[in-house]
Amino acid sequence: MDISLRELLAMPALKGIRILAGKRGIDKRRVSSVTVMDAPDPYQWIQGGELVVTSGYIFRDEPLSILRAVEKLNERESSGFGIKVRRYLQAIPPEVIALADDLEFPLLDIPFAFAFRDVIDPVLTSIVNRQARQIKFSEQVLSSFSTMVTRGASEEEICASLQKFAKCDLAFCDTTFGTFCFAAAEEFSHIVRNTPLPDLFRQFLSVKIAIGERVYGYLVFHRPPSVASDDDWFIPVSHARTALLLRLQKRLAHAETERRYRNEFVLDILNKNLRFEKELWNRAALLDWDIEGPRYVAVVDIDNYKRQFEDVAGRDALRSIEETKRRIYTIANTIIHSAFPRVPFTEMSDSVAYILPASHGESAAVLDLQPVLKTLQEEVFGATGKSVTIGIGRVKPSVLQSSESYDEARRALEMIRSAQGPGRIAFWNRLGVNKLLFSLSDDTAAEDFCREMLSPLLDLDATHRETLLKTLSALAECNWSVKESARLLSVHENTVKYRYKRVRELLDFNPDSSEDRLRMALALKILSLGISTSCSIKTK
Repeated sequence: MDISLRELLAMPALKGIRILAGKRGIDKRRVSSVTVMDAPDPYQWIQGGELVVTSGYIFRDEPLSILRAVEKLNERESSGFGIKVRRYLQAIPPEVIALADDLEFPLLDIPFAFAFRDVIDPVLTSIVNRQARQIKFSEQVLSSFSTMVTRGASEEEICASLQKFAKCDLAFCDTTFGTFCFAAAEEFSHIVRNTPLPDLFRQFLSVKIAIGERVYGYLVFHRPPSVASDDDWFIPVSHARTALLLRLQKRLAHAETERRYRNEFVLDILNKNLRFEKELWNRAALLDWDIEGPRYVAVVDIDNYKRQFEDVAGRDALRSIEETKRRIYTIANTIIHSAFPRVPFTEMSDSVAYILPASHGESAAVLDLQPVLKTLQEEVFGATGKSVTIGIGRVKPSVLQSSESYDEARRALEMIRSAQGPGRIAFWNRLGVNKLLFSLSDDTAAEDFCREMLSPLLDLDATHRETLLKTLSALAECNWSVKESARLLSVHENTVKYRYKRVRELLDFNPDSSEDRLRMALALKILSLGISTSCSIKTK
């Protein structure tokens, strides 16, 4: 416990002590004790915060030696240096005054009539009394917050209580659950809601709410970060921080229990693990979920998530991966539930599945969902730099058939990712013939067929292979029209003609044969979907 030098000098008992130099330091220097300097080398025993007083006897023969004393006491973070100037010294050298001013180190003139106890007793009495008041105040604050925690007070109530003690508007930015709590006027609340955290930290005083390296949130106070805070502020903030941590730990434990129950329930639905229909409705009611009417499943899958573990180096990297996943899940859940409140969902190792309502039919469901999913992908990429692929199954008459829609959603996202890469959205009912071809993924006949049709072309070097494959794919897409293919590829028609001739020579392909055209189109489809492992070269 300490007291500022300015407060100390304002005490009636110390009236008469003058500031000779270093006046700019009297608010920054805090006094925690008083010690007497009666030897020329006492500096090793100075621990910081002491007001050092001396009769000046040790400097009587060499007043400029006070320079070294000021330098050393400042290095040891002493709060000030008091000298009885007219006892053994007639004046303080101007060099000493200049140094103390430069260091902002308070240099005091103690009146000739003062005994050392006239300085020591009032200072220590003031510090001890302040300590007693602070202990009593701390006990009152602790009792208040302990009572709140015991009765399960909310974050809002904790913040409201802290506002009374700290006498300052404040906000709690909960980075764990992504919420805000305010004990503040609307103007400050609006600023906090609409300002990124790094900018808030630059504008306002903030306190981290954390245990070790795990950050749960931040208290932001409506006061500049440069304003010094006293114990009457730090004590309630410290106890409020503890109360918030206990509250958040309780919420996290409850959320984890609910998450496990929720995940198990939805997985039971998706895996057809429910024995009785009544069980389904009862468990849904416990979670306040609406599951009546037609339903379909959407799966949000993090691209290349599991590949990250191949190069993980240490726990920090692992923690970063998990935090990114949690952030993606939070964004996805927030966006989906804002569009479709009270829908069942389950979080898996690298994906989230949602059982969504489709009361107005398949077409309406697609129209409603498409912009929501686009926003979800944009928000995830903007916040984490990661992409997600999303698959959507067909609408089923009842939630009891959700497992079928879930299987379709998983196959749709796997298919679109294989064919077009990550960050796509795939509706199962829009995949057309690709669904049939993808069903051949476990059949070696597809691979054999692809190799049979395209082997000479696939055996070329990478540059020629890619060029000819792109040209062949464009021709198939444009109904074998050279002109349209040239426009699609943004090249001259003669270039397409030359490449087309080269393809026909390599593959012994007759474009005038409808059978050959069909076989070639199928081979290219199989190749683009990545079904053939030995021919898995993208043509898009």
